[in-house]
This record gives sequence, structure tokens and C-alpha cells, in this order.
Amino acid sequence: MIKRFIFSVVSLFIVLIISFLLNESSPKDYSVFFGGTNLNILTKEAVINIDKRYNLDKDIYQRFSIWFMNFISGNFGKSMVTNREIKIEFTVRFFPTFIIAVFSIFLSIIISIFLSILSVISKKIDFIIRVFSNILISIPIFIIFLLILIFVSPLIPSLPIIWDDNFKNYILPISIMSIYNATFISRILRNKLLEVIHKEYFVAALSRGNSFFQALIKHAFINCITTLISISGIRFIGLLSGLIIIESIFSIPGIGSYIYEAILNRDLPVIQFYIAFIGIFVIIIHLLVDVVIYFLNPKNSEEIFS
Repeated sequence: MIKRFIFSVVSLFIVLIISFLLNESSPKDYSVFFGGTNLNILTKEAVINIDKRYNLDKDIYQRFSIWFMNFISGNFGKSMVTNREIKIEFTVRFFPTFIIAVFSIFLSIIISIFLSILSVISKKIDFIIRVFSNILISIPIFIIFLLILIFVSPLIPSLPIIWDDNFKNYILPISIMSIYNATFISRILRNKLLEVIHKEYFVAALSRGNSFFQALIKHAFINCITTLISISGIRFIGLLSGLIIIESIFSIPGIGSYIYEAILNRDLPVIQFYIAFIGIFVIIIHLLVDVVIYFLNPKNSEEIFS
């Protein structure tokens, strides 16, 4: 486990280096950015001040050292477009995305557990769930959202489709993403359960007088928790870093739309921070998943607490 932690720390440092190098590989003529195509509107002093502001007058090693020290101290710089602190803008835009991602994955886990157990208990229900899952997975997510906006939203006028910073704005995105992700998680969990119920310890549990459902919950499902945690962590990462389509359809001011606007405006400090943030977030989530799985392993727990 210590090796895994050291690996994560090294990975975090590499992510920061990659983020910096990606930013360095982009065009750095900020004087063109601020002055447009007509550079005559910028004096030489203005160009020099711009270079100093973004450390363009220093070599790459000095720029990385300054940026790295600022980043780890929580100073992420300012947006070139709004001239506001990135951490302030990002915090505001992060909240809606985080709420949708957290509640979506939480409900997805509950739904997937319910669907996977039903699939193992009843072959007819399993067939219906598989058909529905295949149909849902085959349709792009943005098509599903558009169909719901066209056909479902008019039937429920109390659910707003335009963002107005109300808790009702979260209901449709969270509901759809929960069901959509549950189809992926439930299929993997179902296959794992079907594998476990043929193990000797499961058959032994049945021979001790447990019903199939009791043995499924007490013995089979317990051994599938690590699989559930692993796949849920992966889906959560995907949710948090890839909600731009949902945010665009529902006009949600989240981090997906935030980085999309930054790319269109060539707001390089924001793009650089976003790349570093997502990379760090992915590594941290993977580390947390590994830690939880490690502690859920009885052998490892005995070694730790002995």
C-alpha cells in the first residue's frame, strides 16, 4: 500500500509537468491575444508588461518553478478573459457539476444493486433488463436528453429545463444519468454475481438451510463489493470530467461548460489549471478506491490491526 501511495505522489508530479508542457506547446503570443490582429494599439511597454505578467520574459525552467510553487500554494492565477481568480470562478462552476456527479453515482449504485439482484433471481426479469440496457447503451446520451426534453418535459412543467439555480434543476440530469450509469454498473455486477453463485462457499451456504436470496445477499453480494467500488469510481471520474454535453443541453453553469468556454477563448491559464485538476482528481479517486478495497480485504485488515 505504501508503494501505491508513492506511485500516486509521483503520478501527481508528472501530471503537473504534463499540464505545464501542454500549455507551453500552445501559442504564447499574448500580445496578439490582448491586442488583436492590430498590434499598433499596443505600445512596447504594454507588450513588456504582458510578458512580465505571464513570465514570458523568463526561461521555461523558471516559468515551471514559479507556476509549480504557485499551484501547490493554491494560487492558480487569473483568467485572461475575465481577469478574475481561477480558483474563485472554478469553485462556483464546480459546485453544480459535483452535485450532479455525486448524486448520480450514488443513485446509480443503488439502482444497479437492485437490478443485478433481480437479474440473478429471475431469468425473465434478467432478459427484460438486458434488452432495456442494450437499447439504452446503444443510444448516445445527448439523444436521450433531447428526447426527454421534447417528450417528457412538457408532461412535467414543474421541472425546469433552463437553469435558474433551483434544486429542481438537478432532478432531470441526476435521474437520467443515474439510470444511464446503472445500466453499465448492473451488467458488470450481474456477471460477477453469476460467477460467485457457482462457488463452493455459496453452495455450502445453501446446504446450511439458507434460501437462495439469503445466500445471495449474505455471501455472494459481499464478495462483489470490491467490483462495485472499482467500477463506481471509474464511472464517477467520467461523470465529473465529462458532463459538458449535459451542461450544454440544460444550460448548467458547470466545469464542463467552463472549460469549453476557456478553449474557445484560448484562456490558457484556465485550460492549464483544468488539465492539472482533472489529472490530480483521477489519481486521488483511484488511490481512494485502492485504499477502500485494501481495507475491505480481511487479510489486509488483520495485518494492519494486528
